[in-house]
Amino acid sequence: MFGIDYKKWIAEAVAAKMAEYLVWLKVSPSWEKTVIGYADAKDKKFDAYFEQGLCNHPKRMYRPGNTVIVHFTQISPHLVTDYEEGRMTGEDWEKLCLDTRQVARGITDGVISTLQAFGREVSLLPESENWSHVCGAEVANLGTFEKKEDMIWKDQAVGYMGAVITEVPLKS
Repeated sequence: MFGIDYKKWIAEAVAAKMAEYLVWLKVSPSWEKTVIGYADAKDKKFDAYFEQGLCNHPKRMYRPGNTVIVHFTQISPHLVTDYEEGRMTGEDWEKLCLDTRQVARGITDGVISTLQAFGREVSLLPESENWSHVCGAEVANLGTFEKKEDMIWKDQAVGYMGAVITEVPLKS
């Protein structure tokens, strides 16, 4: 029996969306490679986060969900440094942050389209659930993230996240 390598298809969709947005937004490469994580929706860490009020539980949002797929698109570190050291205007920084959100949303759409093309069920984790994105990233072993200044941070890395939940069981 032959299986479908969903992770390969998802990675290809993410790369294609990144390339598409560079052309569409008419910008030079402003982002590092997007990292993708896979979290088991039944992981007990989600129960702990839910009990602490940090996030909604993925299984409460989408019952057949088995896997939370999280992605983080990081702004290139040299651009963050340029902004912090005054070599980038606040207006340019704001545009870069908005572009980063746009790219992250496009990547989320690419992940959804990819899974749906194979007839798989998938549900978007809404932006109001950003902490669920952060918790999902931690469960997927992408690291510890926090939300500040309306962006997502991991140590000195700044970017934006997206997340979906699917019934496809994908291991991290």
